[in-house]
Amino acid sequence: MGAETEMLQDYLERLSKEEPEVIFCHRMNETDRLWNFDQHSHDCLEAICFLQGELTIRQGTRKMEAAASSVILHPPGTVHQEFPLPGRHREVIALWIKGKKGPAPDRSFQILDREGAIRWLFQQIYQEYGRKTPDSAQLIGCYLPALCLQLGRAWRESGQGDILERITGYLQENLSRPVTLQELARIASVSPSYVERIFRKKAGVTPMGYLRTLRMQEACRLLAQSGLSVEEIGRRVGIFDPSYFWRSFRRETGYSPSAYRRRMSAKEK
Repeated sequence: MGAETEMLQDYLERLSKEEPEVIFCHRMNETDRLWNFDQHSHDCLEAICFLQGELTIRQGTRKMEAAASSVILHPPGTVHQEFPLPGRHREVIALWIKGKKGPAPDRSFQILDREGAIRWLFQQIYQEYGRKTPDSAQLIGCYLPALCLQLGRAWRESGQGDILERITGYLQENLSRPVTLQELARIASVSPSYVERIFRKKAGVTPMGYLRTLRMQEACRLLAQSGLSVEEIGRRVGIFDPSYFWRSFRRETGYSPSAYRRRMSAKEK
């Protein structure tokens, strides 16, 4: 577990034990004038649950593409800026959560709510915040620590290794068909930019670069172990233009497909 992951885990766990307080709770859509699209930060944790729509969030050179089932966390003091897609609907519940002062992560995080538990807690807090009945504060006092713990669990269980494993497995099973970055993002329930970032960080290559390597490895195996035509092998590894397959194979291996096959055949004699 990386240092940033540990810091977020520790921060959320500590916050859950500090009797945190909701100091702002609002449900907003694209027409709401409370949206702040300038660079800004808060002296508390800002937690945003996306119910519908999309939004780009930048923090320095980092970019997050938030959509439904995303939760964005801006710890105290993290400067960020939001960029809406013109003419597109979006709806969120925004919470400002105040706890005791202490160490906090210095960057924002995107967490995926795959099971819906986090969204449910956001909705309960929003409803009680608006009701303001005698027992509302007590109920929020129960929901809020649970929210912090659920956020920590979702972050822990959506670890980067799991995402990488799911995407690499999907690529290995789909060599024979076109695959897009957007498709990989949907498989992993993350943004395309996050897929790119995690691959570069963990595998040292882009997702499409990894896919090219897998395809060339399978093409080498088929050329050496089967009597299939070069054109058929190209189709089996998802490259349907024979001339493009020839160029790609030569660029990756230094041999033309036919020359590689002859070389492997000569080695076996």
